[in-house]
Amino acid sequence: MTTDTHSILTLQCPDQPGIVAAVANLIADVGGNIMNADQHTDRDSEVFLQRIEIDGPVDWAAFDLGLAHLIERFSMQHTLHRPGTRDRVVIACSAELYCAADLLTRASLGELDVDIVAIVSDKPAAGELAAQHGVPFRLVDGGLAGDSRAEQEAAFAAVLDELEPDLVVLARYMRILPEAITLRWNGRMINIHHSFLPSFAGAKPY
Repeated sequence: MTTDTHSILTLQCPDQPGIVAAVANLIADVGGNIMNADQHTDRDSEVFLQRIEIDGPVDWAAFDLGLAHLIERFSMQHTLHRPGTRDRVVIACSAELYCAADLLTRASLGELDVDIVAIVSDKPAAGELAAQHGVPFRLVDGGLAGDSRAEQEAAFAAVLDELEPDLVVLARYMRILPEAITLRWNGRMINIHHSFLPSFAGAKPY
């Protein structure tokens, strides 16, 4: 199958020689053109990360076959946003709703090419915002310490597993997530924060 529509590939693997050349050659061999590429190596963890925007009449069957070889060769993790696909997104928020509202508005205007499948919050106030945009709302409230916190975290994890989104956006979700959740959603969860962490956490962030 071929197409001439924009797609995005992200990669993560142990840093080693030859990654950039191998990926670029694969894209060229299947008819793709690299429109933009950003890459970075984290020296502390020796992990290589790359984001590539691809255009052109890509032969996706050949691409999938070639990428499978690269995944095995470089012990690579990847995501691929193909033309014509829309990511299923869950927005998690707390009492401050402006980040979630902005995402919902942009999605409704077509500025974000995603389907927002639910708003998940530890505060009931987010339910009204979800209703205004016709988005399902899931409340996972609970305390911030002890058994109550553990129960809340388990409920949050269960909701995400049930919804199975492609991406979880923490839009001022004012809780520190346990490692089990961050590992479960590694590479599929992002946090919105309007300044550099940890230096500028803001007043009473949790």
